[in-house]
Amino acid sequence: MTNKNDYNEINDEDEEEEYEDYEDEELDNKNQRIIIPIIQGSNVIELKINGGTLPLKKKVPFKKFSHKLMPLLLELQTFIDLEKLTLKKKTKGRKTRIYSGSWDKDSFHSFWSDLNPKQKEFVHIIYENEEISREHLIEDLIKKNIFEKDDKKLINNFAGLSAGLTRKWNNLELEPLWNIKNDKYIMNQDPLDVLGGFFES
Repeated sequence: MTNKNDYNEINDEDEEEEYEDYEDEELDNKNQRIIIPIIQGSNVIELKINGGTLPLKKKVPFKKFSHKLMPLLLELQTFIDLEKLTLKKKTKGRKTRIYSGSWDKDSFHSFWSDLNPKQKEFVHIIYENEEISREHLIEDLIKKNIFEKDDKKLINNFAGLSAGLTRKWNNLELEPLWNIKNDKYIMNQDPLDVLGGFFES
């Protein structure tokens, strides 16, 4: 279940759409990872991760970040056993709010189903786990509307990424993250270490 009452905010000068506000979530697990994009003008210039800073090698337009890099984090960090979960949601005006808390599957699905498609674009799930079966992973992604049931191309692309293929978006390259072992995908290393290719050392 989620607890209430903690958030971090940043200014976003270009995104002015309004979204229904949600109650804040309490960070009840100090080991949870919170990723906050820092925006300058219309670009993301760095990420704040649990208080630390990772500058981007080059500025990334916010919309590109929102629709490409953050979804990449969704794909690489699983959605199963929702014990360590962070939600980033666009809220009213020019602010981004970070939600954190321990969620069970029922409470997460309830939250997700209450959002309209536009709101879902601004909700990003960040979760860490050591291993997950491919079948359950895809099933959970479908439930959360990340994949459609008949979208075999997306599912196959995701399975390929999970199997260790490199994915590129606009000259941003991600090193392989997963290996197949006993029909399960095992994370080679911490996702943030893998994502280090996006950032200055």
